[in-house]
Amino acid sequence: LLNFINIYRLFYGGLIALGRFRKNGGQFWMDIGERSISQFEAWNTECEWNFQNKLLLLQAELHFTKNEVTEAEHTYNLAISSSRDHRFVHEQGLSCELAGIFYRVTNRKEHSMSLIRQAAECYTSWGAHEKANALLLSLE
Repeated sequence: LLNFINIYRLFYGGLIALGRFRKNGGQFWMDIGERSISQFEAWNTECEWNFQNKLLLLQAELHFTKNEVTEAEHTYNLAISSSRDHRFVHEQGLSCELAGIFYRVTNRKEHSMSLIRQAAECYTSWGAHEKANALLLSLE
């Protein structure tokens, strides 16, 4: 059954699983992330408008997880652009935030800080002022 709750459970579950894999390893987490990507690939063929940006962000996180730096950079940029183009400002913020973490981990602090600021702008425009403030405080 395709409904709002299942879509976001799978989306955020996949993001969390890939992050957990990066932190602790465990094929269990990788499997969850890869299953999420597979499902979003199928959904994307049905409705690119709603699913493309989410699929791209999951793919970027997978590239990050596999230490595929060039592919991750490219796919984060596509996820940010797709979120913006499809007017999912909160998911644009999330894409910028996760890309910022990627750039921080790969020792590109200036680019990381720029993306975190962009994420804060997106969250502010969406009305998530506390989230935006927390991100900006993390830069200090």
